[in-house]
Amino acid sequence: MNDLNHIYKVGNLICMLREEKGLSQAKLGELLGVTNKAVSRWENGRGYPDTSILLNLANVLGITVDELLKGEIIDTRKKAKQVNNNVKYNADKKLLIMFSLQFIPFILAMIWIWLSLKYTHELYKNFDYYWMMFCGIVLPLLICAISQTIIGSLIAIKIHKRKDISLIIRVLIVLVNFLGIGLPYLAIYFYLIIKLVKDKKNNVAL
Repeated sequence: MNDLNHIYKVGNLICMLREEKGLSQAKLGELLGVTNKAVSRWENGRGYPDTSILLNLANVLGITVDELLKGEIIDTRKKAKQVNNNVKYNADKKLLIMFSLQFIPFILAMIWIWLSLKYTHELYKNFDYYWMMFCGIVLPLLICAISQTIIGSLIAIKIHKRKDISLIIRVLIVLVNFLGIGLPYLAIYFYLIIKLVKDKKNNVAL
């Protein structure tokens, strides 16, 4: 029963689109290299078009092969929304990953400082006090600050192009990236995660 209903559904779609384009059954058959009787059989639900002409038939009717096989036209607004959600999700994902990179230089700097303090005599036995302080504490923090500034600049460029992120959030993200890690940084980090989860749910819902 379902197969029969589907055949009629496909036939009705072919008939509707053919009439919309002002084509007779004979003319459609001529374009596809089949007889008008074959077209009539499709439209009356007595058979399917041959697979060898599905692509040509879909092109003539102005639809996709998938729509032809389903017997219905997919809502273009829904398709556009799906595409936009996918683009938005991927953009948020990249932004979150880039934002997370800010943790790496900070963590590495903390490890560097911890090792310097723990193994001071082994690592800096030939250094005087000031060079030991510079290499053990100042240098890792300096490298960390430079790395975060570079990453922050790249993030600032990215979010400048995003119209879906409010101005206040853009300003906060830029400021936090240059000020370093703290509670505002973590707040924005969780904001980006929540935003990403919402985008993911929108994709699943569609």
